[in-house]
Amino acid sequence: MNKFEDRFLKTLEEEIGIPPADAVSREGDAGAYADSFDNEEDMANFNTLAPEGYAERHIEQVKGWQSKISEFLDWLNGTGASLRSELSELDDQYEGVSKDSEKKIADIAQNLGALKEILVEIPREIKLKTRDQAAEQQSEAPVQAQY
Repeated sequence: MNKFEDRFLKTLEEEIGIPPADAVSREGDAGAYADSFDNEEDMANFNTLAPEGYAERHIEQVKGWQSKISEFLDWLNGTGASLRSELSELDDQYEGVSKDSEKKIADIAQNLGALKEILVEIPREIKLKTRDQAAEQQSEAPVQAQY
């Protein structure tokens, strides 16, 4: 160890009361090891369904991401005033200054389009999972006898 490590460890030992590294062994704290295990719990004690509105909030969040990506795609690679069209105009005026950039922008736009499609699927998946969890929870509930 260098002198800074020695000084740091000594400060820890003095101020916080941490035992020196050579004083700690694997077998030295068997009680803490045994206490680290959870006691067995009945899974029925846990509410596995998300709170009301939880899925809807996440769906709205993902839709917001989709919207932002769409706006950025339009700015980046749209048919109107976009970065790609501006670079194309520069290329027309200065012959070839942005040809490589246009190709890279097209690649980025393609990847962003793929990301947008992925984000379209997420709300569908959330709805399906929420419905499946609710059905599973209902099937596990005790059946009340009706007279």
